[in-house]
Amino acid sequence: MKRILQRMTLVVSSFIISCSMTNVPPLYASAQLTAQQYMNIPAAVEQLAQDTLSKLSLELEFSSFANAELLIMPLGPGTHGYIVHILQSAEPVGYLIITATGSSGYAVTEYGTGSTPLFSSLLYPKDMTSSTDMHDSRFMKYNGTLAYWQVTDHDGHSIHIDASNGDQLPDFVSYASSPITISKSLEGIQPEDQPGKLELASIPFNPSSNLLWLVSDALMIHNAAGLMKQLDRHERLVFSAHKQNMWYSGPLAITGYHSWNIKQSDEALIFARTGTSSAQIRYIPIDKLLGCGSFYVPAQHNEE
Repeated sequence: MKRILQRMTLVVSSFIISCSMTNVPPLYASAQLTAQQYMNIPAAVEQLAQDTLSKLSLELEFSSFANAELLIMPLGPGTHGYIVHILQSAEPVGYLIITATGSSGYAVTEYGTGSTPLFSSLLYPKDMTSSTDMHDSRFMKYNGTLAYWQVTDHDGHSIHIDASNGDQLPDFVSYASSPITISKSLEGIQPEDQPGKLELASIPFNPSSNLLWLVSDALMIHNAAGLMKQLDRHERLVFSAHKQNMWYSGPLAITGYHSWNIKQSDEALIFARTGTSSAQIRYIPIDKLLGCGSFYVPAQHNEE
């Protein structure tokens, strides 16, 4: 049974599930995933993941996705989604988040590159005295742009850990309302959609390394066109939701965008590129940002 479980852990690009015990990634060796979880992953989810990777890998930004292996894990209860870790030589190089849509289909609602993707075991605090399996879907939560683990300490108190950086979150994350986005319905990448323009405006940076943007005027950006116009000028931006920044893992460094052409729509789907280092670059739908905060031009200096 153990060998069967390990064989089911990785889904290779040819859809042949065939990995031996020696191919199980060390970073995931502690995951107590059941064979039943993997048998319940819909074929449509696997197909969408493979289709999306084949399209992304044509860009230099995502070249490490070519011929990659996939580890697909269910997200927490009520999420109706999956986290897909993209692996090369058993090491992570990126991720996808796939979510069920209202039309009984699936869509890629976030993706990214780097060696420490969302829910990476490298981000889980080493000093946590919990026997919780970090890859158990019961403890993996995803709300808007915030990914986190919810675990329990020895006293029965809930602890919330940001799955993008390993920081402990305030307790109110479990009951406070997340920001309401302008999206009227769930939008994401589906198999018939095609990638469009990829604009890399700047290298990753840390908005907290120079806080002069806090005393500057916010840019008048109210729609996708306005944001893309700024980034097309190779201008990096900071997005801040101020008091609600916790829901975004802090103020975000916006360093570019990626557009997708939607088959049955005249409007493109735009993902904002964000991240403070190349170890984790996230592409999130800009509709999750517009109307939820403000954009600023950070001070230019030699922080890099």
